[in-house]
Formats: sequence, structure tokens, C-alpha cells
Amino acid sequence: MAYATETNRDFDLKFMKNPISNDVVIKIDRPERNRFPAIEQSITNILMTSKLERKFMPAFGGNVLKTLFELLTDFDQISVPGEINIKEVIRMSLKKYEPRITVENVDFGDWKEDSNSNKLNITIMYSVPPVNEVLSYTLGIKRVK
Repeated sequence: MAYATETNRDFDLKFMKNPISNDVVIKIDRPERNRFPAIEQSITNILMTSKLERKFMPAFGGNVLKTLFELLTDFDQISVPGEINIKEVIRMSLKKYEPRITVENVDFGDWKEDSNSNKLNITIMYSVPPVNEVLSYTLGIKRVK
């Protein structure tokens, strides 16, 4: 697959209007510039979707919101006995539902400091095959009271 000549297109889920064409704004991946907005939008959709939220795909989603505000001392630890930790859940969800990328690392930054303000920044380090350059995408999640 020669990814440099192929691009992914997806409409913007904010449904903003393009002032020139009066159509919905389209997100287009630009491999030659290492910009992948369609893939990043897909990552956000996967992680923010809870399990059982989609009727005909009950296993779809990263289920991040379920485990996000549990009382944890470390995200590397297992929160519920018999289950895997949230980093592995994110890795497995992206591997299954976003085959265009290879996840290199999942990081939560300074989550202890951010937990006082009820927010969390999830940084996904990924690469888009066949290009071996590692790209970074940060998804900020804030709890609404």
C-alpha cells in the first residue's frame, strides 16, 4: 500500500459549514505533511464511545469514561481484579477499530496534578504504516459537573 498517494477523508463531526462550498467541512489526511485529522477524529470517537453504546456493535469503544474517574493511585495498576489496566484497553481498542495506525505508546502525562482539576490528558503515540515516524495526539478529557 503506497500510503503517500492515498488519503483518508471524513466529514467533520462538528458539522461546520464550509463558507466556499456551503457543504460540511471535510477532514483530509495529508501524509506528505504528517497531518492526519481524519485518523485523530477516529481515535477520539473510539476512545469516547462506551461499551454497549452502539446497538449493533456492543463491543465497540475504548470505554475510557467508565474507568476515568475511579479512585486510582496509578494508571499502570489494575483497577478491577481480573481485568486489564486502562492503557491496555486503549491499545487493544485502537488496534481493533483503527487498523490504519500502530500504537506505540499511551501516556497520561501528569495525571496526579490534573486529577485535582478533574481533567485528564491522554497522549497517544502512533505511527501510520508504511511511514515509520512516530506522531503524537493528545485527547483532553474534562469532567463536567
